[in-house]
Formats: sequence, C-alpha cells, structure tokens
Amino acid sequence: MLDLLPSLFEPFEARLIAGVAGGAILLGLAALAIAMFQYMRVRNWPTAVARIVSSAPGFELRQKFRTEQPRNVRVARITYQFEAAGRTWRSDRILDSGDTPEDQTERLLAAYPVGATATIRYDPKDPSKSALEIDHPPRDLALGCLAGTLIVLAFAAIGILLVTYGIAGLRQLLPHAILPLTIAGLVVGVLLLVLFVGFHRRDAAVRRWPTINGRIVSSGIHEFQRRRDKPLRTMRGP
Repeated sequence: MLDLLPSLFEPFEARLIAGVAGGAILLGLAALAIAMFQYMRVRNWPTAVARIVSSAPGFELRQKFRTEQPRNVRVARITYQFEAAGRTWRSDRILDSGDTPEDQTERLLAAYPVGATATIRYDPKDPSKSALEIDHPPRDLALGCLAGTLIVLAFAAIGILLVTYGIAGLRQLLPHAILPLTIAGLVVGVLLLVLFVGFHRRDAAVRRWPTINGRIVSSGIHEFQRRRDKPLRTMRGP
C-alpha cells in the first residue's frame, strides 16, 4: 500500500488538491490554537471579589452576520465593582469571549442579583478588562475542526483518487468493490457527519435553555376540510 503513495501524487491536480486540503486543515488548527491560547490567558488572570451593583434584563441589537438583519436579543445587564491595583473599578463585561448567549440570560440574572458578591477575573496589565465568567474551552470549535478535517480529508481523498487513477484505474485498484456504491457511501457518510455535528450543536444549545412553569390556557379539537382525490372530506384533529 505504501508503494502506491508516490504514484498517487504524480499528477499536478492531485498535488493541488492535497495542498488546498492541507491548507484548509492548517487554518482550522490555527484557529483552534488561537482560541485555546486566549482561553488559557484569561484563565490565568488574577481574581478579585466583586459586588454586583446592578442586575436587570434588557435588550440589545445584534447582527451575527452582515447578510442577516439585526434583531433585538434579550440580555442580562449586570454591572459589578471590584478593587484592583489600588483603585476601584466598575465593569459590565460578563463573558471574556464577547457577547453572552441569549439562552443564558435567566441563569445570569438569578446567579448575580444586586448586592451579591462574585469572584471575577481581570487583566493585571489593564484591570478595566475583566470578566464575570470565563468561557469554557473551545469545545464546539474543536468538534467543528475535527468534523471539518474529516470532511476535507474524505473529499480530498476521493478527488485525488479520481484525478490519479480515473474510474477505470479505481476499478483495477479495487477489483472487489462496487465502485459507484463505494463512492456514494463515502459522500453520504460525509454528509451524515455534517448533519450529526449540526444537530448536536443545536441540541446542546436547546439543553441550555432555561425552564419555567407554564399554564395551559386552551385545549380542544378543531375541524378542517381537506380535499383528497375528491370528494371533500371533513377531518378532526387536536
């Protein structure tokens, strides 16, 4: 099998595909390394005891992407005061990594009421930069990089094999394989991996939603008419 590697990258197109795939993987790893460095840097900041001076819900206009319309997001507006470097500092920064998720608003308001104390972290070089909480290690980014790496490797492998050997060459290389099904299986596997990562992230976000007690205000049966291959039928449903 190792003897096939030199011939695998003989065509220029195969080397080009490998270079693009390698560059994409390196960019993902670089982003992960930067995120980990930022997390470790904030984690090593000194701590101080802060007092919550204001805590109330509010709204903030956010635009995640330039192609999206801005929307009002319900957020926790928390201000705290602490002593550092011989001075009193006041800050409203909650998360070190930026804006707090909308689904954390109720938890933050319950955890940090007015008058409570909390341990915060601050930058020793500039105490005006502080954080009430530090974000978790970039787990989602790590999973995204892993999934992206597998996807890039799968598509790069398929592309290199097709460029180097062609369909006829692949039939000779894999004489016992049903080639169309093998390629289709690889593509479907990659797509399923993408769907799995997407659903996993969505479910993780839903599990972080706050819970409250609700009251059922209406419950009944309604009737509607539906035409199905004639004649008109009246159906009932909850």
